[in-house]
Order: sequence, then C-alpha cells, then structure tokens
Amino acid sequence: MDILHLTATFGRLERQELTLSPGLNVLYAPNETGKSTWGAFIRTMLYGLSTRERGPLADKNRFAPWSGAAMQGRMDVSAAEGAYTLLRDTKRASSPMGEFSCTYTGTATPVDGITAQNAGEALLGVPREVFERSAFIGQNALAVDQDAELERRIAALITTGEEDTSYSQSYERLKKQLNRRKHNKTGLIPALEREIDDLQLSLRDLDALEAQARQAQMSCKYEPVYCMADGTVTTSGWFGTGGQAVTVNHGNGIVSWYLHGSQLLVSVGQKVSAGQQIMVSGNTGFSTGAHLHFQINVNSSNGVTGTAVNPTAYFSW
Repeated sequence: MDILHLTATFGRLERQELTLSPGLNVLYAPNETGKSTWGAFIRTMLYGLSTRERGPLADKNRFAPWSGAAMQGRMDVSAAEGAYTLLRDTKRASSPMGEFSCTYTGTATPVDGITAQNAGEALLGVPREVFERSAFIGQNALAVDQDAELERRIAALITTGEEDTSYSQSYERLKKQLNRRKHNKTGLIPALEREIDDLQLSLRDLDALEAQARQAQMSCKYEPVYCMADGTVTTSGWFGTGGQAVTVNHGNGIVSWYLHGSQLLVSVGQKVSAGQQIMVSGNTGFSTGAHLHFQINVNSSNGVTGTAVNPTAYFSW
C-alpha cells in the first residue's frame, strides 16, 4: 500500500494537506512544527483513536484540534485492488474520529471488508501492536517493549521467510492432526494399518496354498490308465472341462469315462479289451492336480452320455 495524500484537522494541523511521493518520504522541519503529529495522524487514520486512555496525555486529548474544531481527516491510498479514500470524522465528542468510511477514490462505492476496526490490518497486513513496534515509533515512545505477536512474526520470518507462516506452528498443527488420527486407535491411520495387516495375512495364506499346490503337483506321478472292460472307443480327445479324455461304449447302454489325461493312446472306433492301457493320467481341463476322473454312465443312447451311477458295482466286470 502507498499513501498518496493526507488532509488533517488534528492537533496543530488545521485542514492541512500533505502529498507524498513514491518511495521514501522524509519530513524535515524545525521542532514543534507537526512532524510527530502527522505520524500520529497516519496511525489514527489506519487504526483509529483509542477512547480508553485517560488524562491529558491521552491521544484524544493531545491531538484535539487547537482551533476547537472537530477532529477529522482524509487519507488517499493506492492498494493492489485500486485507489481508496479513507475518511474519519467526529460526530460525538466522546468518540473522536469515530465515524469511518472507505470508498473507491472518486466514487461513493464502499470497499468490502474494510471497517473502522480492521482498516490498518487489512491494508498493511499487521495488527496495531506490530505496527507501533516496527513501522511506527511515536514521540516519547522510542523504547520498544516485548510483544508476543511481533515476536511470532519475527520467528516466522527467520524459519520460513514469511511472517505469516510459522514453522513451529505448522509443525504443531500437523502433530495434532496426526495424534487425532491415531487417538485411541480409532482414527484413520490405525484403521488403514489394520486393513493392510489383514490383507498381508490373506496374501501370505494364498502364497502358502499356492506353494502347497505346486508341491502336490510335483509329487504326483502320471500313471497308466486301463480300460475296465471290452468295448469300442467313442471319444478320444478334448472333452470340455474334462480335458483330454477317452470314453468307451461297452454295449447295453453302459459307457465308461476316463478324464483329465495327459496322453491318449487310442482313437475313436478302435476296439479295446479289458485291462488294455488307453491313456496316461494328467492334469488337463478343470483340474487342480494330476488325477483320474473315472465315471460309469448307464442308459446311454449314443455311446457317450447317460446317467452317472456308482462305478463300484462294475469293478468286477
């Protein structure tokens, strides 16, 4: 923000005006000509005049216009959003400079968000206490005492390079958020950690099962498969989920199935005898390990399908 022009009825200043140039401005004049009064006027235009102070040295008494006129002032400034005009006036003697307005210069349109109470902080970015201990040091106030807000901003500048961003405060906020998420093991982080543990346990179980399946397959041997009785081969090849298979029609509607083979040794239409090797067992089709699926169907009309029955009654054929 840049101060462009000031008009003051304030202390010894009676409707006096001061125009400032860009950059550093120095008021050079003899003592008691109003230099400190201009400084106090700028502070008042930005932060208002305290009415709580009492006694002849209170600002409301020290800077009461010598002419007896009402205390008032105008400040024209240039900010990032444009040019503003700040006005402060006195309507009641008990509240000097109590009337306030901030408009866009040359208009009656008020600037949103700037009030009598927050004008200085909104325009400069610092509260009154920091302003009085840094940018402004009034007459008889050269001793700068301790102020928590100023110390906080200096510490933030040292740690982060930005006066409004404090490393220690940011760290504490992050620490509190982390503690809140871990509180009583009911926060988000513990819940996710438990879910991860459960998933890892399930993955270990799956790995163990896969290892067992591989070991079982490695330990299984493919064995010769023999025909149970005399008949004619009706299937020798891929049999859907049964994988590589052989079916034999024994007549009278009786058919035997041999599924999941690895090697087929007969062909369709071939006559086979009881005890003759027709294939080698395997792990083809829908299978989780080397084995033989043996099945007896009865009432077969086509030499392949039929009604499955308990095959033990036919083992002695």
